[in-house]
Parts: sequence; structure tokens; C-alpha cells
Amino acid sequence: MRTIVIVLVSVIFASNAAAQEKLYSISTYGSYTTSSKVFINPDNPDPIINSQNVEIDDIFGYGIDIRRTFPSLGIMIGLNAEYLQKQLGYSVYLDSTGNATVPVTDGFVAIPIE
Repeated sequence: MRTIVIVLVSVIFASNAAAQEKLYSISTYGSYTTSSKVFINPDNPDPIINSQNVEIDDIFGYGIDIRRTFPSLGIMIGLNAEYLQKQLGYSVYLDSTGNATVPVTDGFVAIPIE
């Protein structure tokens, strides 16, 4: 019973504290994507070619979120931008025997904005 009273009192005071919103809020964050796939030919009508993909794992990113509250309208508008970067290293065979290879580094940078 004592635990229930403490939780109820905490919820009541927390809701009162959250009611005092500021006009602007800025926050930063980090992200980690465990695995993803990039489809090489997503618009190809052939289902076999369409399903070809490259797996890209362990993507780290960071971002910023800016929001503005309009209390008279009861809405909040925000802008969110994130920076993601990943590089992959692999070898490409120069001939069909597989004896000669060339090291290749490939990757991408993405900045999604919402």
C-alpha cells in the first residue's frame, strides 16, 4: 500500500512539473543501427535482381532535435537532423583465378532531415 501511495504522489507531482513547458527545446542524441540492407536495384521488375542487397552492420550516428511550442495553438513543431556514416573494406578479384585482388574501401554518408 505504501508503494502505491508513493507512486501516485510521484505521478501527480511529475505531471505538474511537466506542465511548465518552455517555448524552445534543443536536444542531442546518438544512435546505433545493428544491421541494415541496401538494395542495389530496388526498381527492377525482376524479383531476383530486385532482391539483391548489401548488408551493412554497426552504423553509428548522432543528431540534433530542435522544437518550438505554440501554447495558444496547442501544437509543437520540430526539426530533426542526423548524421550517419559507414565505410566498408573488402577485396575485389582481378581475374577469374582468384589469385590477384585489390583492396577496396566503399561507404556512404547520409543526413536524414525530418
